Amino acid sequence: MGGVSYLLDVVISHPIAERCGNSLTVKSAGSAAAAAHQRKLTDYSKHFDIPVGLLVPFSFETSGYADDNTIKFLKRFVKWGMSTGTATEPVWNLQTRTEYARRMHVARTTISIAIARTIANTLLHGAKSLTLTGTPAQR
Repeated sequence: MGGVSYLLDVVISHPIAERCGNSLTVKSAGSAAAAAHQRKLTDYSKHFDIPVGLLVPFSFETSGYADDNTIKFLKRFVKWGMSTGTATEPVWNLQTRTEYARRMHVARTTISIAIARTIANTLLHGAKSLTLTGTPAQR
């Protein structure tokens, strides 16, 4: 985007308070995604020297909510894709505002479908990858 390479790391979290270590995650939409976003930034900074802002944890919850930073990046990316020349934003008028809204809707819908498919595939095929232990009577 604009000659700058970004590292996108997709993380899909489930808003369970015990997993996130934050009791607000169940009560506040997007809190689990925000916690996962912060964990990714912390983990990467421990192991890699990535300039600030170039790592973008694309963080969503299984319910479809996203971290605010993920939405900000998505908006910036869509605006940049609609701009011309070296501009970072398009020339705003009724037509570009309508097109911007359409592209944001398509992006959010596509992401929501991808999350739903991932969850469905995990539920359908996840059990096949688990190893059963013990005898049938113990299971």
